[in-house]
Amino acid sequence: AGLVVSAGYGHRVGASIAMAVVDRQALANAKDISVLVLGRKRRATVVEGYVLYDPENAKMKV
Repeated sequence: AGLVVSAGYGHRVGASIAMAVVDRQALANAKDISVLVLGRKRRATVVEGYVLYDPENAKMKV
């Protein structure tokens, strides 16, 4: 139970990323997390407390 509020390609990590608001209780009991992307269910990984950041802008899309 949650809502994706922003999504895009993460050049720093080389994968799609999304920011979401998610119910903690739903995560506590969940084994597999999935999200809808353009109407298709996709596997997702919750990353908590990890910063997806490129301070030198080395991975910026040109």
